[in-house]
Amino acid sequence: VEILIVAGMLFVAGLVPVALTRTGNPEIAEQRRLSLRELLEIAPLGVLGALTIGVVEGAFFGLGAVFGEAAGLGTARISLFLAVTVGGVLVMQYPVGALSDRFDREKVILAVAALSGMAALAIAVTPALSFPALLALGFVMGGLSSPLYPLNVAEANDYLKPDELVPASAAIVLAYSIGASTGPSAAAVMMEALGAGGLFIFIALVLFALAGYTTFRVINGLAKPAEEQTEFWPAS
Repeated sequence: VEILIVAGMLFVAGLVPVALTRTGNPEIAEQRRLSLRELLEIAPLGVLGALTIGVVEGAFFGLGAVFGEAAGLGTARISLFLAVTVGGVLVMQYPVGALSDRFDREKVILAVAALSGMAALAIAVTPALSFPALLALGFVMGGLSSPLYPLNVAEANDYLKPDELVPASAAIVLAYSIGASTGPSAAAVMMEALGAGGLFIFIALVLFALAGYTTFRVINGLAKPAEEQTEFWPAS
């Protein structure tokens, strides 16, 4: 009880200098409203990329343990597999982000989506995959696919005005949430048809679809040059 009283007194004491100041509240600029449909017209790759990684992460984190159980990994190995896959994000997003600031971002998105898709496909189609190999492929898949979210946020920001950044962030989160909520159900259908490996076949197909659309944009010169791009910010 004494600690709570002291904390309350310190909080009230901290309010005194704030209450005595004559400085007015900062003026809050009016923010433009931006729907998901409008953002899709302005920055289609940013929206579709966020949707894609939502599908991938929703499917993997929703059904990754189911895959491990079907593969006979056991509780300890399933936990390690999931942890290593997530750990890849902490390591890979910084070099991936640095590359996206130096080179054309859409080409980096294309390479990352294709490579992570190939890692997912290798997990699905390689028979008698050893556990160390599974961990390595999971590290590559997670380490490359999850940075697609901040990459595509940066991609969307390349096409936005300053007053559009906040509402665009909300729309991008909505796109990710839609993907994350639909990914597990869609992947479950694939697993029902193809077995446990169907999870990673599904993930690979989704990533290859994003790579295909990005290829279309690169070939048709729709990407912004590197010198006009905004700075990449890692996902926290």
